[in-house]
Amino acid sequence: MPFLIKILSIVFMFLTIALADEVGAGSLFTATLANKKLDLFVYITKVENKALFVEFHYSDSKGYKTWQHYHLKKLDEKLSLVKVLLKESLESEARLIEKGKLEINKGEGFPLYEFLFRSPKSIEKNLIGYEVVQLAAGTVNARRYRKRKNGQIIDFWINDQVKPITLVKLVSRGTKSTSQNYSLELKSLIKNVSAQIDPDRLK
Repeated sequence: MPFLIKILSIVFMFLTIALADEVGAGSLFTATLANKKLDLFVYITKVENKALFVEFHYSDSKGYKTWQHYHLKKLDEKLSLVKVLLKESLESEARLIEKGKLEINKGEGFPLYEFLFRSPKSIEKNLIGYEVVQLAAGTVNARRYRKRKNGQIIDFWINDQVKPITLVKLVSRGTKSTSQNYSLELKSLIKNVSAQIDPDRLK
């Protein structure tokens, strides 16, 4: 789960300020780590005045499935984490994940706050240029960015029209740990997805 928490924290930075009609909408990514691939679904389940509720679902080839539901507070274009619920099967009850358990990766590459508490505008200094990116979802024009820290390099590609999540590709490479080597690639956009965890339980 730590690898996925790293990825999810990065995805948060690219969430647009969601509109009510975007509930149930999101992206399906192919996530790759150590030559293993899994499907990662990210979608908005609820929008309030100053709050955003986002659910992540992923499964692997061995049949393991899990859902994580995040309650995020909005302030201007920034998002901050309020609570997280985890559900590891359709039959199980969701349980609260303590914030302290999400504070991983300290001193090794990018800590969570590098992405989770940054606004999209704050990354413009990391712009490399504009590229045409070939994806399973199709060909898109995107802006390419690069961030470096503690031996880790993250390249990511953004298209503002791919809403509500504007991230279309991400590649992380590192020298300190194999867990720094992973990627995300947009597979398709998704709509009308129902939440598996009740966001009201996050309050």
